[in-house]
Amino acid sequence: MEQIQTAIEWALQQSITLNEGTVGAESFAVTKNTHRFLVDKVREYFNIKGIPYNTFSYEDLVPYLGGIASVEAKPIITPAIEVELENLLLAEMGV
Repeated sequence: MEQIQTAIEWALQQSITLNEGTVGAESFAVTKNTHRFLVDKVREYFNIKGIPYNTFSYEDLVPYLGGIASVEAKPIITPAIEVELENLLLAEMGV
């Protein structure tokens, strides 16, 4: 679906800011390796554009990632760091 491809391309140009508005705020690029953040940004794109969607996960996006022409020499965020960032985000959200 072209809308998913476009949403992924948009999401990969975004960043996530943790602890926004605080001295310890940190921004991280959304990449193919930041699974949860990629899914969150694709959902954000759909919401902004008013595109209805069903529940989906990273695994649902994988078939579309092959068509993305982005070059990632090294992941910015390792899986261990991603888990830590997700925990910080959840704590910030009060979950």
